[in-house]
Amino acid sequence: MNLSMLGVSPQKEKQFARKGIYTAEDLMHFLPRKYNDFSQETGIMPEKELSCMTVRINRLLTAYGRVQTLKAFCTILSSGKKLLIVWFNQNYLYDRYLNAVGRNAYVAGRVTYNAQYKTYQISSPQLFEPNISSSMRVYPVYSKIAGMSNDYLTEKIKLGSS
Repeated sequence: MNLSMLGVSPQKEKQFARKGIYTAEDLMHFLPRKYNDFSQETGIMPEKELSCMTVRINRLLTAYGRVQTLKAFCTILSSGKKLLIVWFNQNYLYDRYLNAVGRNAYVAGRVTYNAQYKTYQISSPQLFEPNISSSMRVYPVYSKIAGMSNDYLTEKIKLGSS
């Protein structure tokens, strides 16, 4: 089956072709390089490990400067500690997450501690999802295809398998 039957544009077909993917069958054989297990909360783990936790989103803020930043000020539900989540050059996520303020979200990423502000921080989390029940699962991690988001790739792999 041709990739265009999965709704893949000619530009995206070229991106797939660079990885040797020309058909839906090729796409089905494009296997994950690893899996991230976000199925259970871990709390704050050492910096080298991925931490998974449920947080309360208290405030969302965008900052424009030399680097655009989106910040979510949160409270970790299991410990009550403060957590700052920062995305760089991804202010387009503001509208997506604005309705999550005052609600809980599931977060996974590498946590660092900022002694100056006495807060924990995650930069560009691997997972930030207000729909907690569907977020707590194992996620495949595919090799990067230049110009293509992991969400787009995963969506097309699901379409090709159905």
